[in-house]
Amino acid sequence: FTDVPLRDDQRAYLCKIADG
Repeated sequence: FTDVPLRDDQRAYLCKIADG
């Protein structure tokens, strides 16, 4: 990932992918 902090929506999106 980049050094740019993820927004909450992006974080939730990536977490959902990582879990699934």
